[in-house]
Amino acid sequence: MFLKINKIIEENSDIKTFVFKKGNIKFKPGQFLRYTFNIQDPRGNYRSFSVASSPTENFLMISTKISESPFKQMLDMLKISDEIEATGPYGNFVLDESKDAVMLSGGIGITPLRSMIKYSLDKKLKIKITLFYSNKVPEEILYQKELETFAKNRNFTLISTITEPEESKESWKGLIGRIDANLIKKYIKDFDNKIFYICGPPKMVDLMQNILKEMNIPQDQIKIEHFFGY
Repeated sequence: MFLKINKIIEENSDIKTFVFKKGNIKFKPGQFLRYTFNIQDPRGNYRSFSVASSPTENFLMISTKISESPFKQMLDMLKISDEIEATGPYGNFVLDESKDAVMLSGGIGITPLRSMIKYSLDKKLKIKITLFYSNKVPEEILYQKELETFAKNRNFTLISTITEPEESKESWKGLIGRIDANLIKKYIKDFDNKIFYICGPPKMVDLMQNILKEMNIPQDQIKIEHFFGY
């Protein structure tokens, strides 16, 4: 299938959001599509990007870091009305609609979680979602205003933290530091019958896994999505 670009948003210095016409694509919140260009790239001519939009929305959306790779440079050159080949959806990192969610994310790892959160709120699911979202500086917080709007719903709680505020040109009055066991325990009092979703770069995912292991969270309560490279 080919997806037509309806909108392009420059989120910050290195992240772009692409909004496509949805068509008849059906997917579950958290799944990804695979995009292909007819190019030569050492890492291959395709990349997989989580669908950041919800199945309840009338468009498809992805956000990604733009790098120097041939694939990403080709992606960066796309304009409104251009088309890109895609297959899918794929993936088992999907929302459990019956259990409260604790989401641990860093940077661009927010994309599939944005889909889950938006879906849950639109569908008025009875589950409660708590998102722990870590970034180096405030400028890197993806979907910041939207997440803050979501947080007005009593079933969604946003805990955003910055690790390197001194590197920012903006004033940050929120939490400082990495996501750790103490931060999680401050906001989550009962770990039973909850699903923990971890998404981000491999090092961050591994760190979160170790933290949950030390907190004696059973493996069957943990869902993981690694973002290998960009």
